[in-house]
Amino acid sequence: IAIDSTRIRFRDLNISHGSQYLAIEGILSENPEDELNFSFKNLDLEQLNQATGDMTFSGILNGTSTISNVYENLVFLSDIKSDSLGINGELLGNTHILTRWIHPEDKIRVDMRAKRGNLETLALNGDYSPEEGWLDFEIRLDKLKLNIFQPYLAKFFRDLTGTSNGHLSLRGRVENPVLNGEISIHKASFLMDYLKTTYNISDRVEVKNNDFIFRDIEVFDENGSRALLNGNISAKRLRELEFDLFLDAENFQFLKTRVTHN
Repeated sequence: IAIDSTRIRFRDLNISHGSQYLAIEGILSENPEDELNFSFKNLDLEQLNQATGDMTFSGILNGTSTISNVYENLVFLSDIKSDSLGINGELLGNTHILTRWIHPEDKIRVDMRAKRGNLETLALNGDYSPEEGWLDFEIRLDKLKLNIFQPYLAKFFRDLTGTSNGHLSLRGRVENPVLNGEISIHKASFLMDYLKTTYNISDRVEVKNNDFIFRDIEVFDENGSRALLNGNISAKRLRELEFDLFLDAENFQFLKTRVTHN
């Protein structure tokens, strides 16, 4: 490794551990034409979990990637595959991520597909413009397990199970993308931690401008009693959640706490 001010040169840098192998070659600099190339072989993704915050990964990574223009508009190109990719303890499936530079539009074409057996659980396709910071993606879900999202919802409820199907679009600037589409939720179950009550939902939810809209959604408690849920959950910047929900219920279980919970 040679360092000269804002220019870092990597030459034949190889890191290995058992069957795992990482090779780094190239240059990081202010010159947008300079590239840094990575080559992965049998890389265990669990070793990255200390640096990924709430999100955890598992699986074996193979392939290549390239980064450039790191000081202004980062360009990331890749052709990587993960055997049995797991996210937050749930199997997503065998995953292939291919990103290519498209001329003359100066865009990155992204094609990500995850398959669990013969089932394509998640597909993401579209373009990213580094100079404009603009996303234009289509997302398809097919029996994607909801457990994957548990870490982001932990302060509201836990023991999330069920699957989701849907077709979504994600467009806009990177710092504030906008999600639209529809999601079908199947046999979803979750425990409201504060109330100690478990609820079940199987219905469709509209997504409009980052708002998850509930219209007469049937919610069932542990005893099979039904209530109707209306309102929305607003996901500002797809991170901060705001709830505005109304429940029309009769003989519906709202509270199941004990003395030890107080």
